[in-house]
Amino acid sequence: SAFHDTRLVCSGDLSYLGGSWSKTVGSA
Repeated sequence: SAFHDTRLVCSGDLSYLGGSWSKTVGSA
């Protein structure tokens, strides 16, 4: 999961990552 998020950052999807990451952290 974390690895996938890192890939999104490299792609430049910071906006998408922000929401996805927040959800992951909230679930964790």
